Amino acid sequence: MHSGELAPQGFPVVTVVDTQDTWAVFNVREDLLKHFTQGAQFTAYLPALNKSIEFKVTHVAVMGDFATWRSTDATQGFDLRTFEVEARPVTPTEGLRMGMSVVVKL
Repeated sequence: MHSGELAPQGFPVVTVVDTQDTWAVFNVREDLLKHFTQGAQFTAYLPALNKSIEFKVTHVAVMGDFATWRSTDATQGFDLRTFEVEARPVTPTEGLRMGMSVVVKL
């Protein structure tokens, strides 16, 4: 939008974001899901802040999404699906913003 323009009906002109309410969303392969049960805690690295922080799993999707790992043999094996996992920082983290990368190593 530019000065003087009319916004069409239903077009968002303002977005309000609560920067104190932060969380991360991961797509976790089903064979790694055992590490991300409801309430589990894990450490993740945030490259933008150059530090690691503790996260706690607050939600695990009930149903899997798309397959991210394909069997190399079409006649055997199976594809592994992913599950969406939501985790929140255990303690408030200064500087954490929407869209930042979060790296988890198992």
